[in-house]
Amino acid sequence: MIGLEKLATSIHYVGAPAVVQITHAGGVANKKVIGAQPAGPSARGKTRGLEVEELDVIADEFTFAAERAVRAGFDGVELHGAHGYLLNQFFSPLINERKDEFGGSLENRMRFPLLVVKKARERLADKLLLYRLGADDLAANGTQIEDSAAFAVRLEQAGVDVIDVSGGMCGSEPKQLRQIEGYFVPQAHQIKKAVKVPVVGVGGIRDAEFAEGLICDGKVDLVAVGRALWKDSKWAQKAVETLGCRDKA
Repeated sequence: MIGLEKLATSIHYVGAPAVVQITHAGGVANKKVIGAQPAGPSARGKTRGLEVEELDVIADEFTFAAERAVRAGFDGVELHGAHGYLLNQFFSPLINERKDEFGGSLENRMRFPLLVVKKARERLADKLLLYRLGADDLAANGTQIEDSAAFAVRLEQAGVDVIDVSGGMCGSEPKQLRQIEGYFVPQAHQIKKAVKVPVVGVGGIRDAEFAEGLICDGKVDLVAVGRALWKDSKWAQKAVETLGCRDKA
């Protein structure tokens, strides 16, 4: 907790809100790391299928993690439901082969992620709750944008404050899209049409003017920059200077 407290304090020092992302790897967890057999929505290869009674326990563990984040000083949490992690595994028809109320139809595939959202929202009270949505599997039989738009509406109704739109089982950096700046922005724009809460656009965004253009054009409400910041820790500072908004920052 001490490390998280220091991190939250450091972020607040510059006047920015601090939100921490929490996730469960599910079937893609490393057995050597977790010391147990990986578990996901369905039994696949070396992954065992989760029992119904385990789902409430995992949902509670998400809320306990959210509570710890708030105690550490963060202003909220982002539930990671993208990139092939557990919440995304339940939502995607490519992975979820369950025959019970948590699998099959779109309504059923949304059920477990929405359970986690509901419990987290109750525990967080008025703190920020974001959801990273794996909006597109980029596969014919996988998650389609129409499914994700419907899911986004339910997330909004469940109390999510911001929807962060990224890739599903295709991951965060699909080979066929990585040369396109803002490669998941089209999906984010479709989600934005369906909800009233702010929507984040992502996908290899590295140019500040390009990012600003996405917002000015109404494509998204916010942009997320990751790899560009890894390569240049002063990216944000340079962006402020490039856009001439130092006095507004």
